[in-house]
Amino acid sequence: MEIEVQSLPLAVKTQLAPRIKTFKDEVRKFKTDLKTAKQTGTADRDVLLAGSSSARQGETSIQVTDDVNEMHRERLMRGNEKLQDGSRRLEEAQRIALETGNFIPTFLAIRHSSHNQTRICRHQHSRNTQ
Repeated sequence: MEIEVQSLPLAVKTQLAPRIKTFKDEVRKFKTDLKTAKQTGTADRDVLLAGSSSARQGETSIQVTDDVNEMHRERLMRGNEKLQDGSRRLEEAQRIALETGNFIPTFLAIRHSSHNQTRICRHQHSRNTQ
């Protein structure tokens, strides 16, 4: 896709560049997710199979369990970060809504006053021209 875009006119390239970047980012994310899923699946499988193995594999089981616990901890941390980011965005949106709510009545009052002044000026102007 990227090679095809290179042969297009500059105006079209500039329009498509953000979409291509988004697609590349999505592919990168999917690859990362796939890698994580493979690692998690392998670790989970090793944990399940470790219980039926010899004592030597019991040591491996502990290591795998530690790895799984670390992966779960990282996942929880990422989830916590997303929640905190969402909370921050909600608070910002609420702040903006409150500011807007406080501004609208003032704006409408000024607009109403300006409209009345314009009406008075037009009325006076029409009386003066008659």
